[in-house]
Amino acid sequence: MAEEIVKIDKMEHSTSLRCVNQLTGRQQELYWQFVKTISRLEKEVIPCTVMTKRDWSAVFLAIALDFPEFFYWNQYEIKRVQQNEDGTVFSFEMSYHYNDRDLIRRKMNQMSAMAKDILEQIITRGMTEAEMVRAVYDFLTLNLTYTNEKYQNGNSYPYASYTLETLLNRVGVCEGISVTFLYLLRQLQIECFGYASETHAWNVVKLGDLGDQHFFCDVTWDLRERENGRRYQYYMLTERQMRAKSHPDGDGVLFPGMRAYE
Repeated sequence: MAEEIVKIDKMEHSTSLRCVNQLTGRQQELYWQFVKTISRLEKEVIPCTVMTKRDWSAVFLAIALDFPEFFYWNQYEIKRVQQNEDGTVFSFEMSYHYNDRDLIRRKMNQMSAMAKDILEQIITRGMTEAEMVRAVYDFLTLNLTYTNEKYQNGNSYPYASYTLETLLNRVGVCEGISVTFLYLLRQLQIECFGYASETHAWNVVKLGDLGDQHFFCDVTWDLRERENGRRYQYYMLTERQMRAKSHPDGDGVLFPGMRAYE
């Protein structure tokens, strides 16, 4: 059995604020099977239980948002899918942006080092969780650039722009920006949750020093607001405030406290 590139602690991931907790029991079983496969850079997957296209969509989205470390996995392309006429999937062949384990580890080390350098610059001793979230948010909205190359490059994104490599390139689409925000906060032991609909990706943050309350953050949309001379329009909002702004929450994923994908 191949060695894991990304070390997986199932208990740690299943008990914190993660997309896996939004899945059904069967989907969670599939989720962990695919997580193990991707962490080992393996290609052939035979689902351990019945899997429909709906399961596949939910599980893959949850993994992409829960594991920014899987930047080398091509979540949008599967080399082979075999399924019955009723839509039951019984075989996958996974696709990866990188197949060289040493290259993946070097890139992972680069991103880890860059995250450490950024946090050393912006985080000071004695900060509250809320102050640390603000510092990370400020850094990203001032230093990242949103790309719209989807509309300029044959209706597809350059792969690095929707992965954690956004951290290295400082350019990304909403998904890359969202997982970068998530990754930096998790380095600070702050719970952050990735959210995505069919058209957009953003985050939910849980702050222990504010009574474990959930707040919504959308770095991508605040990048746009910054260009218009405004800031913090989509920062640390309550559910009611987020809905009042007509945020795209209705086309695929629901807010915390509700079960998504059902």
